[in-house]
Amino acid sequence: MNKDKLQKEVPVIALAFVGDSVYDTYIRTMLLNNGKYKPNLLHKRSSAYSKAKAQSVAYLNIKDILSNEEEKLANRGRNAKTNTMAKNASVAEYKNATALEALIGYLHLTNQKQRIDEIMDKIVQEIEKQEVK
Repeated sequence: MNKDKLQKEVPVIALAFVGDSVYDTYIRTMLLNNGKYKPNLLHKRSSAYSKAKAQSVAYLNIKDILSNEEEKLANRGRNAKTNTMAKNASVAEYKNATALEALIGYLHLTNQKQRIDEIMDKIVQEIEKQEVK
């Protein structure tokens, strides 16, 4: 899909919908590649990366590497009006998570796999640092 059409016609919440799936698939694949095979462990570990609080932290950790275009898109996601909220996250955390998901969805739909890999690698590194503490 072309960038102009995505930016002008596709609601940012729809981008976040796709981005959520891409993000989750990336995390699950990474866990399998790291030798985590037990279903209970997979679910527990993937939840640690995918819950709104973790995505909020991830978004704040990648803000400094975003291009102007990426930052504008993420801000649209952050400011989008939604009818749902996360059960165990603050409004700010939920908005940050939506920003991240919208960005990932946009990058996916514009076939920017290398950029997704760069962003997700930084996210995984930061989350793993937090878990070591």
